[in-house]
Amino acid sequence: MAITPDGTRAYVTNPDSNSVSVIDTATNSVVATIAVGGFGVAITPDGTRAYVAGGGFNTVAVIDTTTNSVVATIPVGQNPPPGGNPFGVAITPDGARAYVTNQDSGALRPVDG
Repeated sequence: MAITPDGTRAYVTNPDSNSVSVIDTATNSVVATIAVGGFGVAITPDGTRAYVAGGGFNTVAVIDTTTNSVVATIPVGQNPPPGGNPFGVAITPDGARAYVTNQDSGALRPVDG
């Protein structure tokens, strides 16, 4: 789960249903469901994008938080490392780069989005 910098939305991954739920934190209600599977999620410092690790096998999905739609799918490699089963994602404080961890090997991979 990740919360937007302004605290108004929470993005929650639902690996079993291959979706991301967008929660309005003021009402604790689901305001959108995005059809993209995944495990880890991180929000850019400006709050405009959510990166979902495992948005598809060997990919990271990028969600536009204003429209709650997938705007890009970034390949992160194949098995063996440095790809395969992206699991966690973190974004640098300046928002310039995302880093994705690999469940199969523990490899860390930078992602330019």
